[in-house]
Amino acid sequence: MRRPGHATGGPAFLLVLVFALAACAATPERETVRAAQAPMTDAAPASIAPERIRHWPADNPSAVVVALHSFRDHAAAYEELGPWLAARGYAVHALDQRGHGASEPHGRWPGSEALIEDVAVMVRRARITYPDRPVFVLGESMGGSAALAALATLPDLPVAGVIAVAPGLRGGIPARGLWDAAVRAGETLAGGLTLTIDPDYTDSLAPPAVERIAHDPRIIRRVRMDTYAGVVWLAQYATDTIGHVSAPVVYLWGEQDGTILKASVCAAAEAHPRGLAEVWTEPDWPHLLLHAPDWQQTATRLVAWMERVARDAPGPAVARNPGACD
Repeated sequence: MRRPGHATGGPAFLLVLVFALAACAATPERETVRAAQAPMTDAAPASIAPERIRHWPADNPSAVVVALHSFRDHAAAYEELGPWLAARGYAVHALDQRGHGASEPHGRWPGSEALIEDVAVMVRRARITYPDRPVFVLGESMGGSAALAALATLPDLPVAGVIAVAPGLRGGIPARGLWDAAVRAGETLAGGLTLTIDPDYTDSLAPPAVERIAHDPRIIRRVRMDTYAGVVWLAQYATDTIGHVSAPVVYLWGEQDGTILKASVCAAAEAHPRGLAEVWTEPDWPHLLLHAPDWQQTATRLVAWMERVARDAPGPAVARNPGACD
């Protein structure tokens, strides 16, 4: 991922970097990234607490969307998009990912495997409920990392396609070794340290999103250093294993994104083993682009993409926008 920016907090990076520069010689040996761990098996827990899931049902849905929120947020991130999709024939199931929303312990990192397992449970449950309907996974930022990591780890999950909205990916980051050392030092030396992250989205998001994020008590505002590190390692895992994601993917990235590098998204699209990845870019999209003032236009495009994928016509191999990844 790029500089923390408004999504993860510039002060967190600066403090971690200070720790790294001051103590890098004494930093204990740790795994380079969590992606080095042994792959998960296909086993997954049988259930998720019902209070962690929000449903927006549709009568005789044409497809199901499993929705994963960004870091610090929870399933209420989809309280605008969820009913909008349901009204157009898409059943939506949004999850409070582990450590977020109604999941306890709130604000603590559960490990990448736990997030991946929950994605698998959500997808399989959707397939049981709607056995003859395609299932799409939509993930924003950290949720995009979780979606891609799950499909890379469990490639047989019955997913028709992935909507990766500014997903947490780390390909093409300059001086990534220094960045990794800083994050690792902060995780090791000050894992329990918390920093307040409460950005103002007034200039980038639609008013209902600004209001919710400002006042929702379930938004994580005090972020632990070890939790932030977990988000980074999940993004690294998704980056390292992206070539195993064989389902069609559409990547969305905006030029106003101060968190994710365009190069990271383009590298992921180009690595698709079947060439079924597209990249959409817009000059005015912020990081949380599904909450921008034009989110309904974007959602309309995504509905058309899901319809096209469901007809087995994935479209261009890499970039839908001319020159998106040039």
